[in-house]
Amino acid sequence: SVGANYLLNVGPTAQGEILPVHAERLREVGKWLGVYGDSIYGTQAGVVSPALGAAEGSVVSTRKGEMHFVHVLDYISDCVTLRGLPAGITGAALLKDGSPVKWATRGDNLVLTIPPDQRDLADSVLRLER
Repeated sequence: SVGANYLLNVGPTAQGEILPVHAERLREVGKWLGVYGDSIYGTQAGVVSPALGAAEGSVVSTRKGEMHFVHVLDYISDCVTLRGLPAGITGAALLKDGSPVKWATRGDNLVLTIPPDQRDLADSVLRLER
């Protein structure tokens, strides 16, 4: 969505076989996409800039129409503060199960609090509601 790609470092052996460790990696990516694929497939670049969008942690975003997805890749604190979001956010939820996420606006910023027990180890994906 932002012109990026994800390098899996997977390829066949000289005999044309996929090593078991690589097959497992592909299965794990497939499981992740089964849960979070809506935030990847058919999306465009989101409104949160990877460089400027978050005050804490590493964040990227995608969007599909008016639906905005936020990928929290790293945490520096319990809160993630996003800049540059469109007005009218009415809620935030975890994409994996729809659980609501505590959020608040502070000026032009959106502050999200994702409890540690609800975080995905690699990428916590949130759906912002408008």
